[in-house]
Amino acid sequence: PSFLPIHLGKVLCYCRMVYLPMSYLYGKRFVGPITPLILKLREELHLQPYEKINWNKTRHLFAKEDMYTPHPLVQDLIW
Repeated sequence: PSFLPIHLGKVLCYCRMVYLPMSYLYGKRFVGPITPLILKLREELHLQPYEKINWNKTRHLFAKEDMYTPHPLVQDLIW
């Protein structure tokens, strides 16, 4: 019932306020304006041209210390 303090409509407000706009932007494949600053940052941060990066191949290239939660072997094989 909605009069309880732990009603899902009250608890999940944060989730709705964050997830829905982010899922909309992802669904629209929104890309912000590419400014000269963004181009310089891409040039400085990436070793090869940004347009030529194979993101599927580089998905697993990060330091193990940066992994938030370890993946099970099955998940690594699927991805």
